[in-house]
Amino acid sequence: MPRSCTLVVDRNLVDLVAPGARISVLAISSLFESRLRGSNTKNNNIGLRTPYLKVLGIQSDDPNGINFRGNHSKLRFTPRDEERFIAYARRPDIHDVIARSIAPAISGDYTVDIKKAIASQLMGGSRKEMNDGAKL
Repeated sequence: MPRSCTLVVDRNLVDLVAPGARISVLAISSLFESRLRGSNTKNNNIGLRTPYLKVLGIQSDDPNGINFRGNHSKLRFTPRDEERFIAYARRPDIHDVIARSIAPAISGDYTVDIKKAIASQLMGGSRKEMNDGAKL
């Protein structure tokens, strides 16, 4: 497991946090091809692919729930929202509903199982805390 990774941040997300701060990011994983330094491009056809994350959003993991601009960032659900969550949880076809809501513009018989697999990955799993305090 990597201990660090490269994050690419641009526009209004730059300089929102200090180095060493614990954050959660929403990002797209990608690769860029890098060449060896000092090598001749004609003789060197070997490219190294380096992974990086293109950051789309940043959220503070501050236990007080204070975000970068001093606003309270903890989610609050209304009683109506909670009733809707409970109603969805009781639906026997909730797995199909969630799967259909993933990329509705992409359709076809071959996408049904793929969308169900994506829904399972999004909704499944459990929180883990490592010995060094890192949260997965």
